[in-house]
Amino acid sequence: MDYKPEQVVQSLLSKIFNTITAGTDQLSSDDFAVSWVMPGIPFSFEDLDFNLYGFGSQQGLGNREGREKADIVRERYIAAENFSNLVNAIPTAGKFIDDAKTQLIYSPKSESINDIYDIFLRFSEVAHEELTEDQQNKINRFRKLLSETVEYEDIITGEKKTKVVDGKLKKAYLDYESAYRDALIAFNALKLDALNSNDARAVQEFALNGKVLRQKMGAAYDAWVSQGFKNEYQQIVATIDSITRRNLEVYKKDLLTRFESAKITNPTSGTDFYQTTLYPATFLTENNWTKFTFNKEEVDKHENKVSQSLEVGVKARWGFYSGSNETNYSSENSSLDLKEEKFKITFSLAQAPISRPWFSPEFLRSSGWRFSKNSPVTLFSDGQTPPKGQFPFLSRSAVFIKDVTIESSSLAKAVKESSSKLDTKTKGGFGPISISANYSREESDSKLKMNISEGAIEIKGMQLIGFVCEKNPAIPNTNPDISDFT
Repeated sequence: MDYKPEQVVQSLLSKIFNTITAGTDQLSSDDFAVSWVMPGIPFSFEDLDFNLYGFGSQQGLGNREGREKADIVRERYIAAENFSNLVNAIPTAGKFIDDAKTQLIYSPKSESINDIYDIFLRFSEVAHEELTEDQQNKINRFRKLLSETVEYEDIITGEKKTKVVDGKLKKAYLDYESAYRDALIAFNALKLDALNSNDARAVQEFALNGKVLRQKMGAAYDAWVSQGFKNEYQQIVATIDSITRRNLEVYKKDLLTRFESAKITNPTSGTDFYQTTLYPATFLTENNWTKFTFNKEEVDKHENKVSQSLEVGVKARWGFYSGSNETNYSSENSSLDLKEEKFKITFSLAQAPISRPWFSPEFLRSSGWRFSKNSPVTLFSDGQTPPKGQFPFLSRSAVFIKDVTIESSSLAKAVKESSSKLDTKTKGGFGPISISANYSREESDSKLKMNISEGAIEIKGMQLIGFVCEKNPAIPNTNPDISDFT
């Protein structure tokens, strides 16, 4: 049977979506969306090993043998700044691909999260009412559990500096949340294969191992509650909101200090950025990636959720496409004949929570503040579906894939024919899967290694394909009973 490429990609995205979101109590369709990066952004392990080793360590992932330590440090600062700029870009709310408004094409706004947070800290007026000594002590204790300021030595200058890191409770929360999500993804992937595939082995594997994976998922959730302080963290957030409705003045001053302390200067570019990392940092090296499989029998079985009112530029990105920039995309083939060929996509899948110790979403979402009259912004989010405003979404976790194999003779032929016509800077992809135009290149700095045979495309390397985002509630949501602001 012939399929439009967009039909295949649509079903592929639907299965990935269900794999990373189904069954979690943290998210409902009313408060989250997945922002797909199309095509995916290639990452080498060197691009992300600052998560694991910091800036100064000579240890590292990938090939750094014989490199000077100062060069490694500079590279890590550049990588950390690039990563911060990428994950702190705010997705726009204008390119949804489904009628339920839960999936959208990643298209960043010009403002970043740190830009929005800076405006908030400088142009907000906060509730002013004297707190009791007990309330003030509780707020101070909670702040230290969520984030803390530590001193470190600049490896290049030897200067003593400070930076903001996650507090002990927040670290534990993110670590155990990540472990739970890994177990959830593994269970969902196996379950979806059994439900939607004609592969008898997939059905048998779920029958044999489904119970074990469900127990593993339950154990991970229990560990998140008992050792990751899941309930305590949520209680702290609720308590902060309750107390700070009366007085946010001291809390705001502390957050402003932490925000300024978190600013890092890239020694190579001289520009400032706010370090943002993934949890756990060891996700790069641990064997916690889930094997994901998608075959031709599943194309018709996954729910058709794609909106019929997509923009032309968005529709062009569904099949195998190429383009030189964000607005110039064209489809390279009109159909895929899956009846006469074995069609199968496999890769490893992982989701990692994003840590921003310098950012306080619980404070931003509290009801004890309002914009000042001279604020350049009056609305961060209206809290509707889809949300409108300067800050409609907050990306909570990043979705990665690695080592992709696409078994399809028709797609391999299309990629090979198109690649010979495209220059080395042209983007190419099949939905969220990045396909390098210059597939025969073998330079050592290439982040994706591709091999194309008559019947398959193999893409070695890691790609960022999306973000799981929270839809922001109404911000600001000022308590009408507050009359005294400062």
